[in-house]
Amino acid sequence: MDKVHIFRYSIRLSIQKMLTLRAVGVYVILLFYSSFLESPVKEYLTAMGAKISPWLFPHMLSNGSYQLVIAFLSIYFFSDTPFLVKYEANQIARCGRIKWLAAHILSMIETSAAFSIICYMISNLVLFPCLEWNCGWGAAIKTLALTNVTDMYGSPVLFSYQLVAGQEPIKITIITLFIVALNGMFLGSIMLAAGLAFNRICSVVFATLIPMWSVIVYNMGYYARQRMSYTAPILWMGVADIGNRTYGM
Repeated sequence: MDKVHIFRYSIRLSIQKMLTLRAVGVYVILLFYSSFLESPVKEYLTAMGAKISPWLFPHMLSNGSYQLVIAFLSIYFFSDTPFLVKYEANQIARCGRIKWLAAHILSMIETSAAFSIICYMISNLVLFPCLEWNCGWGAAIKTLALTNVTDMYGSPVLFSYQLVAGQEPIKITIITLFIVALNGMFLGSIMLAAGLAFNRICSVVFATLIPMWSVIVYNMGYYARQRMSYTAPILWMGVADIGNRTYGM
């Protein structure tokens, strides 16, 4: 199995994973939870007859529960990680251990990137028909960041004035997608290693410890949280804190 065959095999693995019933369940949960988070924003847009630009995703990740939902859905998404059963042993015998592992790692990278993009697409899908294309933040997001509209409508999404004032929307959205994909790769790597070393249940348990630790860090005192935030990768998805010292980063 040469490099081209490894790539083709990884693509086939990724497509199979993205089209499973497990993946469809993940998409449906994301759709409903994104709709729940964004419903107050959509209510405001409908009442004002306004449109919003497609850059809400970085602000949504200011919500800790959304970070956890993405983390646990990533774990569920990768919970079918391979471990050494008869079928996988046959695959290893056919292509070699190193090439088999390389294909699965490459597939994990591909599916993590795809999952990140799907999260972004769903965050915009639930806003139709109140969505418009704008290379900038747009008037609606600026209004939500500068006023108390989110409090008036009870929005769980916090719009960061620092993010709107100091970051370009396309750039920060790409950074957000990259961080979400990195979290998926990190969780997927833990599950792949644990699945190969032990079994599938152990891989899920080990991966679940990561978001649970992030919750513990988030609820620590201010100074402890500053020091320990570097060990809680789930919190890094809160890109609205870039340039701030909320987590000491």
